Amino acid sequence: MTGRLGDSGLLACHHTISGVAVGQPARHSFRERAEAASAAGLTGIGLTAQDFLALRADGVTVQGLRQIADDSGVAVTELEFLNGWWAEGERLAADRRAEEVLYELAAALGSRHINVGASVSATDAPDRALLADRFGAICDRAAAYRLLVGLEYMPFFVLADVASAWEVVHLAGRPNGGIVVDAFHHLRPGGRPGELRVVPPGHIVTVQLGDVPSQTGLSLLEEALGARTWPGDDALDLPGLVRELDEMGVTCPVGVEVLSPSVQALPVGEAARLAAESARRVLATADPEPMS
Repeated sequence: MTGRLGDSGLLACHHTISGVAVGQPARHSFRERAEAASAAGLTGIGLTAQDFLALRADGVTVQGLRQIADDSGVAVTELEFLNGWWAEGERLAADRRAEEVLYELAAALGSRHINVGASVSATDAPDRALLADRFGAICDRAAAYRLLVGLEYMPFFVLADVASAWEVVHLAGRPNGGIVVDAFHHLRPGGRPGELRVVPPGHIVTVQLGDVPSQTGLSLLEEALGARTWPGDDALDLPGLVRELDEMGVTCPVGVEVLSPSVQALPVGEAARLAAESARRVLATADPEPMS
């Protein structure tokens, strides 16, 4: 084996250190987030188009973000989130505007990948051919910025599992297109060992770790948005997932994505520290047994 999962970086996803719920401007400044990630020994952080627009409204420029990132020694590895590229009309137009914001950020920050998802129900979604065509078009535009594009599957939308997401990516056939493996979305609905092996290892763009209690009384969507816990703290078999990815030869960066009010209330330094420590524990637990 030439490498292991996470060898190319460990990052705090945007929502893990934003200090707020999804869709709100971050409570912590960009400098606070970057410095907290650096102090925790993380190599990168994530940033959303919506958060950057809020920062820009406060006078922060992309050049200013780059200077802060350089000063802290932390990369802005991950940019997100496009979720209307499959649509028509104003929703599609709004998504294209967000996409251009991500490219502006990527050009200034040297980011590695962008995450996208088809946030639409199976009954309202277009067919796979259109999804593949639209996804391929994003990949083509992103290639000009040397970006990978990760398609994230989610159990409450049309691309509910790895097989459906990979079908779209495979049909699109772009070398910079792949999938995002979010541990919650993969394991919570009952993802089985071996399902990921349909995807060539080089087309897994990033892996996101997070956990959840075995019983919450909430829907999957409610859990996803507000009941996640630190990797290794609860019910998901994260070591098993990491071992499977290692066996496949996946060496992409690992992010920590934990969304919950308790995490949002933490000081940003504590959130970054817990993200780093919990992810490292899971990766260490998944280490294969040493040969005798």
